[in-house]
Amino acid sequence: MINNQDQTRYEIKFVIDKSLGNQVSQWIRLHSAGFIKAYPPRKVNNIYFDTIDLDSLNDHISGISERRKLRLRWYGETFVFQTAILEVKQKVNRLGWKDTQTITGPFDIQAMTWSEITTLIKQSSRGGFMQMIDESYPVLINHYQREYFKAAYDDEIRVSVDTRLTTYLQKDNYKPNIQFALPSEGIIIVEVKCPLEKSDQIPKLLDEFPARSGAFSKYNQAMEYNYFL
Repeated sequence: MINNQDQTRYEIKFVIDKSLGNQVSQWIRLHSAGFIKAYPPRKVNNIYFDTIDLDSLNDHISGISERRKLRLRWYGETFVFQTAILEVKQKVNRLGWKDTQTITGPFDIQAMTWSEITTLIKQSSRGGFMQMIDESYPVLINHYQREYFKAAYDDEIRVSVDTRLTTYLQKDNYKPNIQFALPSEGIIIVEVKCPLEKSDQIPKLLDEFPARSGAFSKYNQAMEYNYFL
């Protein structure tokens, strides 16, 4: 794996009803950190993997502080893409980091079977990634629109805003399910990200967001409430 623990950061989330979208924009615009756009908005797509016993989900339900999730991520408006990033998202409480590697395609999620997709992923995998793919299977696809902001005085202090979250369960599917989405949750996810060494700035960053932060995972939320139905 490519170890990115030197990029360990605090990740603090706010889950807000979509009816407050205009207020969210105002909170960010008026924040004393002077948040400005860091990148153009883009669509984020993920395939999440878990073990046959759903170890990742059960670690979350059990309250285990050290957790990890395996996902394949790509950007763009379609399910056809040339390259993606295989990520192991690791968390210890509110601290998070990613181990990543590039996966080369081409992929056409609409036309391929899961066997074909995982075989293609394995062709670019190595080390611990290969072992995790061998021990896992695809359980969920989601996508959402993300906006990126950074503090005017520090590029490492960031806020992301996710909207239009759409989720597809993959239980026992031979091919990816991208036709039958779960009912929309109607939420906006705001995430404040700050490097570990700058944690002294967190109280002021959070004080100006008029919402309560808490633990939230798009993967865990969808799985916990829907997968066992």
